[in-house]
Amino acid sequence: MTDQPPKTRKPKTPPTKQMELFLEDWPDRVRGVPNVVLRSALFSISKKRDTYKKLTLIASNDGLEIRRRGEQFNQDDLDVWQVLVHLARKQPLNTYVRFTVNSVLTELGLPHGGTQHNQLREAIARLMGGPIEIRWVNEGKVLMDTLIKKKLLRREDRNLCADPQRRIAQALQVRLDAN
Repeated sequence: MTDQPPKTRKPKTPPTKQMELFLEDWPDRVRGVPNVVLRSALFSISKKRDTYKKLTLIASNDGLEIRRRGEQFNQDDLDVWQVLVHLARKQPLNTYVRFTVNSVLTELGLPHGGTQHNQLREAIARLMGGPIEIRWVNEGKVLMDTLIKKKLLRREDRNLCADPQRRIAQALQVRLDAN
């Protein structure tokens, strides 16, 4: 029999805390929207909704291209996305944002009825829909994602959890858009 030292475990090192990233902060009275989004055709003013069957170039400016696939967004969708990003701006980028359906409807200036709840649900579904590709031509970078990643509604308290993909807003350099 050989004498072997008892096996020892390496002490666990505390996990290193990753640096939390946030969007730029802006005052409550304004809404942050990427400048390129406002200048592109990502959100249409038309009530008619075309569907892009393939990734379709919808904006090209200063070496930045935006392509879209899926149902076309309109002003109602932009309003919802603005509110979700606005509510999310003070939370770290890699976290879900929790809010009530009624708080979103209030921010949108809408009543809290069943019709408005359904309109909000449909808008979120569209924003979760087909991908958006952002291409920085001169730098050879490409980001493809959706404007909202996930949604969870807890019926018992009407809380909504969503990830409004603040990284897209960050990637497009959020600028203030005074509404």
